This record gives sequence, structure tokens and C-alpha cells, in this order.
Amino acid sequence: DATAAPICIIAPISSWAAAVGSNLKTTGAFTSDFSAFVATIPYNFYALLSLVMVAVICLTNADFGPMRRSELRALKGDLGAVDVPQASQFEAAEKGKVWDMLVPIGSLIVFAVVGLLYDGGYWGSDPAYHTMAAAFGNCTAAKALVWASFGALVVSFLLFVPRGLLSFRTFMDGAVEGMKAMLPANIILVLAWTISGVCRDLLQTPVFVQTLVADGNVSGGLLPAIVFLIAGFLSFSTGTAWGTFGILIPIVVPVAQGIDPDLVVVTLSATLAGSVFGDHCSPISDTTILSSAGAGCSHIEHVSTQLGYACIVAFCCFVGYVIAGFTKASLAWSLGGAVAALLVSVFFMHMLSMKRQPDAIVQENAN
Repeated sequence: DATAAPICIIAPISSWAAAVGSNLKTTGAFTSDFSAFVATIPYNFYALLSLVMVAVICLTNADFGPMRRSELRALKGDLGAVDVPQASQFEAAEKGKVWDMLVPIGSLIVFAVVGLLYDGGYWGSDPAYHTMAAAFGNCTAAKALVWASFGALVVSFLLFVPRGLLSFRTFMDGAVEGMKAMLPANIILVLAWTISGVCRDLLQTPVFVQTLVADGNVSGGLLPAIVFLIAGFLSFSTGTAWGTFGILIPIVVPVAQGIDPDLVVVTLSATLAGSVFGDHCSPISDTTILSSAGAGCSHIEHVSTQLGYACIVAFCCFVGYVIAGFTKASLAWSLGGAVAALLVSVFFMHMLSMKRQPDAIVQENAN
């Protein structure tokens, strides 16, 4: 989950970049929307610090908070809310190779990219969409992903059945089981979209945030940090990063131009970073729901265990944006301060968690 949206928001060739660019067009503040998006990447502290957090946790095993409690419980054999799969009704094929897994996954990625370009008009009659950035911005991802899924399924069929790895019946039974496994996630998604609609249409959360930003008297130095918090709140409440882009970008860019033109790029980056933060830890976000479903973990368990990590990263991002606001967008000071704050925070929280929750294995060895 931590390497999903944070990667997409700093990938120049992606539908996310196209979505940001389409919102930037309405401001008229940049001569090149693509160049403006690329300029935000070094200041997108949440995306960068999320990747640093993943690397630090993987290399040092410095878990803390609810995640550490869950891991200690798992070490004792209690998997808690994890949905442990029952013994499979399918027998493993003796002739199966690693490539039998990599080729279908690779074909899924290739078909998805080709489908996005085709649906966006890359090979169409309109020359305006004959670039990758324009085609990605014009595409409908839902249709392209359906085509990619079907194409990968056909590739798997041709790879497995003719070679005798799986019988036709076993292959089709496996496909049906895979679809059934996604049904709970689809139900949660539908209900989450319902809650998101209530926040957006009935509670008028976007209008409230828009008024708060437009009418608030914000000092220049604190502008990026405050925009980051507002974007995070709105994205968390509605469960969508893209919707947050569309609401805040047309507002914050003119505000930043009026307060301090030197902070326009940093403020735009703070908008994108806050949007991803809220989307990353929101229980009604599609990325959160599908991550928990893919891991076979209880949805609420996943939300509670990752929330501590996400909030630590967000706190360090806030520190970085405060520094950026008062140093006229100095990347060295702001990003360096944010990374330093992250490392200190992670190891402090780990040491604090060690005192409250001694490692079960250490206790057993001592006994």
C-alpha cells in the first residue's frame, strides 16, 4: 500500500500525472503542465518519505505501534485478523517454472499500458492525442484494465493448458475462484463509494474546504504546511486523491501566487502530497481496500496497523514544508530536515515500542 499511490504521484508517465496536468490547465499559471508536474516531484515529501520509511523498516525491522503488536502476535502463531487460506483444492503442477508466474503478470502490465494508450487515442485520428502524456490524460482506466485482465487471462490459458500444466477444467475453476476472492473487496468498495458520496454531496466537505482555503488569512511561510494538512483532511474524508486534486489545485495555485510566487511549486507539491497521504490511510479509499484484500487481511486491521506509519511520515512532511516555507523553497534544507526527522522519529518510536512491548523471541531466549 505504501508503494502504490506514492509511486504513482511521482511517475511522470502515468494517468496520475495527466490528471494533475488537466487540473493545472485551469489555473493558467504554467506554460507546460508536464514540466510543472516534474518540478513538484522533489518537493513531494510524502511520496519520497514513504519510500524511505519502507526501506528503513525493511532493513532495520524497526516496527512500532499496532504493526509491532500484530507481528509479535503472529510470531506466537496467532494470526488474528489475517484470513489464512484453507488447503487449496488445486494441486501444484510439477512442471511449473518461475516464468509461468512472471509472463502472465508481465503481460498484464503490457496490456494495461497498451490499453490505456489505445483508449486515450494514441493511435487515433486526432493528432492532439498522439503523445503518451496526452493519451494517458484522455483515457478511461476502467476499460483498459478490463482489457488487460482478459488479455492476461488468455496468455495464462495459452501458457498452461496446451503444455499440460493445468487441465481446462482446473484452469477455469481457478479463474472462478480468483473472481470469487475479489467479491468482498468489491462490496467494500461500493459501500466506501457510498460514504464518499455522502461526504462530498450531502455534507459538502469540498465546499467547506474550498471556503476555508480561499477565505483564510494564511502567512506565506506556513502556506505549504497548511495546504498539506487541508489536502490530507479532504482526501481522507472523501477517500479520493484525484477528487482532492480537482478541488484544491485551482484554489491553492492562485493563492500561492498572490502570497509568495516563490512558493507556488512547493504549495502545489504539498497539495499532491497531502492528497496521497489522505488517500493512503483513508478506510474508504480504493487503494486501502484493495491492499487489504490482496493481503488477505482484515480491512480495519490493515488501516489501524499502517496508520501509525502514515502519520509519522505525514508529521515529518509537515516539518519539511514548514522549513520550505521559511527558506524560500530550499530543497536541501526542507527535504534534508524531513528525512532527518523521519529517521529520528522511527527509531524513537521503535525504542518506545520495545519498552512497552518486549520482543517475544527475546523473552523466550531469556527464559
